[in-house]
Amino acid sequence: MRKKAKMEKAAKAISDISFEVDRLAGQVSAIESVISKGGKVAEKTLLNVIELLMNQLLKLDGITVDGDVKLQRKMQVKRVQEYVETLDALKLKNSATSINRGMPPQSRRTVVADRHRPELARETTEWEIFDSLKVPTTTTKTTSTSNTMNPIFNWDLI
Repeated sequence: MRKKAKMEKAAKAISDISFEVDRLAGQVSAIESVISKGGKVAEKTLLNVIELLMNQLLKLDGITVDGDVKLQRKMQVKRVQEYVETLDALKLKNSATSINRGMPPQSRRTVVADRHRPELARETTEWEIFDSLKVPTTTTKTTSTSNTMNPIFNWDLI
């Protein structure tokens, strides 16, 4: 009887957490919509939603059960982690949007993200190349017939 009561209590706790995660998922969708349309979201808002999701994750970590309830808990943990990853990718995209507006073209950062797979988000930098800037060498080059590279700078020897 005692084990059954513990399982019911855990199932109720997971249900409450699931309800809260559903509410936060609506906020994640709204943020994603704004950023995907080129809008800007306050970073504090993003961090706040991430923190609320992490709090739900901590609550889930505090639940120890077996059986079907353990599977429900595992599904909720994975769901929360996906939302946090989505927000992390959105945070990068959001910061890149604000940076790109104020930076000169030679050092503009862009974020490439797949909406359905935020873990594949990557940041790239486009740099303008200046050939006229030659760096003087501080060591002498020796000719060699082998395919080894000779260091150009003293710090390459370290």
